[in-house]
Amino acid sequence: MTEWTTAFGPTGPTPNGDVIAIPWGGGTAGRQVIGAGSLHYPTGVGVKGDSLYVSNWGIASGTGPAPHGQLVRIRLGHDC
Repeated sequence: MTEWTTAFGPTGPTPNGDVIAIPWGGGTAGRQVIGAGSLHYPTGVGVKGDSLYVSNWGIASGTGPAPHGQLVRIRLGHDC
């Protein structure tokens, strides 16, 4: 599950986000935070093999000086 922001500041949501791995059956036990500190406004996720692909800056427009959309690869089982 993508969490496109992890905090709100005085002007609204901050860009810091992450991916939460939720174990089968739900609940909070065994949840794992992935990509904290390197993901910003993530909006989509896909898995292939041992890699997690995340759309980073997924809500940033394609114009102007701000960061724009990226596809980030995170190897699962390696510094997640």
